[in-house]
Amino acid sequence: MLLSELEPRWWAEAGRHKQGVSFLCPHCVLAKDPNPQRLGVAFANPIDGGAQVKLGLEVHLTNVHDLRLYDVPPGFHWTRIGDTFETLSLTPSVDCSRSGHWHGHITAGEIR
Repeated sequence: MLLSELEPRWWAEAGRHKQGVSFLCPHCVLAKDPNPQRLGVAFANPIDGGAQVKLGLEVHLTNVHDLRLYDVPPGFHWTRIGDTFETLSLTPSVDCSRSGHWHGHITAGEIR
């Protein structure tokens, strides 16, 4: 499955761009859940070249819960390679298994 098939979106604080990405949970999509959960991750090295987003409670509530996202786990930043949905790789794995959602890797735009 490709990341681009999971309705990916960039997200960021006001005045910034591409500090993280959100996408539909692959587990929900494969299970044909009528209301798939969006997963959101923050980058340790944002595409816009600025500092990583500070994931305190206020930012967490505004950028994650108001957008109905899970960040996995809260407050964590992923190292990013690539700057498009087709080339994006994240380390370490994205683990939402505690909430019953996907645990896997995004490598060169592929969900594994």
